[in-house]
Amino acid sequence: MLPETNFNPEFTITRASHVTLGVTDLEASRDFYRDVVGLVVTEETGDAVYLRGLEEAAHHSLVLERSDVAKAHRIGLRV
Repeated sequence: MLPETNFNPEFTITRASHVTLGVTDLEASRDFYRDVVGLVVTEETGDAVYLRGLEEAAHHSLVLERSDVAKAHRIGLRV
């Protein structure tokens, strides 16, 4: 059974803001999101790659972080 819809929330989520993923192969993940998905690399460090969509105004909307296991680290919501 689904929960009852709250028509008067205390805050309104307007959209996803950013996602941080832990990846086991940083270079292959960067190549996939850049070459296949079409995101733009905005910054690279030794352990992270920051990407955004073509029309995104923010510095990044996706962060790939080097990790021993693949996992979702963070999902940010714009309210």
